[in-house]
Amino acid sequence: MKIDYEKCKACGICVPFCPVGAISMVDGEVVIDQDECVECCLCQRTSKCPTGALYQEALQMPRSIRKAFSDPLGKHENTDLGHLGRGTEEVKTNDVTGLVYGVDYIAMAVEPGRPLVGARFADVEKITMAIAPYVLAYDQNNPTTKLLIDQEKGLLEPSIKNEKVLSCILEFKLAIENLDPILKVFEEVAKEVDTVFSVGVIAATDEQGRCPAEDIIRDRGITFENTSTKVNMGLGRPLFQA
Repeated sequence: MKIDYEKCKACGICVPFCPVGAISMVDGEVVIDQDECVECCLCQRTSKCPTGALYQEALQMPRSIRKAFSDPLGKHENTDLGHLGRGTEEVKTNDVTGLVYGVDYIAMAVEPGRPLVGARFADVEKITMAIAPYVLAYDQNNPTTKLLIDQEKGLLEPSIKNEKVLSCILEFKLAIENLDPILKVFEEVAKEVDTVFSVGVIAATDEQGRCPAEDIIRDRGITFENTSTKVNMGLGRPLFQA
């Protein structure tokens, strides 16, 4: 975001609306830290600047990555679907495409960053490199996947590493026997990144309603009572052929 100083009256009304604290008052002037700004447009849309001094110029790569991931109206031009949002429908439902349709495999959704914190892709790469030995396949419709130049090593396009976004999502599949090892990896890499991240496990139940992934998670001392869970009934299953 930019400020038209011919219009700006330095009222500061926009300052508290920035979710990453990139806008501040300096010597009686409103200033936007361009390195911290994630191009989410929240300040422009919600602060109701009385003079219309806030504007966003046409963004080019790699900076346009910030808007695509941080602005709810940002479009991912790097995906075939050109969709909005940070992940895919599968990460929310697992009902139609059948990413996980047996107990031998699980999927994971890892989200680096949050409002007030954000995440740089240099830290995202630390995560993708750490989990690389366990990932069987990334979701190819996920916009973060498109930024990986080497999925086997977890390497991201170098030009985007300093770009900051509110958050992004990694979606991938792995064998269930690697669930415990990868959870250990997350504990270690969390000490190395300058952001926060959440870890979601997408798993199926067997015919008796038992979920082996749940047992592995509980054995690590993680109780479901302290986490957010979601159950899908599989109503979209007729559209998927195993």
